[in-house]
Amino acid sequence: MIIDKKFRRLGLSKLLIDKVERDCFLRQKDYITLNVLKKNKEALNLYKKLGYVIFKNKNSKTIIMKKKLSPALVIFLLALQTIDECAL
Repeated sequence: MIIDKKFRRLGLSKLLIDKVERDCFLRQKDYITLNVLKKNKEALNLYKKLGYVIFKNKNSKTIIMKKKLSPALVIFLLALQTIDECAL
């Protein structure tokens, strides 16, 4: 995922990740994994803040991160989505 520099720090990454997590859970997935470049400290910090943990170092440039999806998390995210839709 890449967010154009002029649209960063607006919460768009978190919104997109929340959507992916909801969709994966509704498709009965237990985990989400992602690859991130080691040098991308901003993305690493975001993913850690959102509950992703380092699963393994794929190679010298890439880290694989993983997050377990829980029903409580998805219910919370669905509730937030409903609130957001009502605010529109």
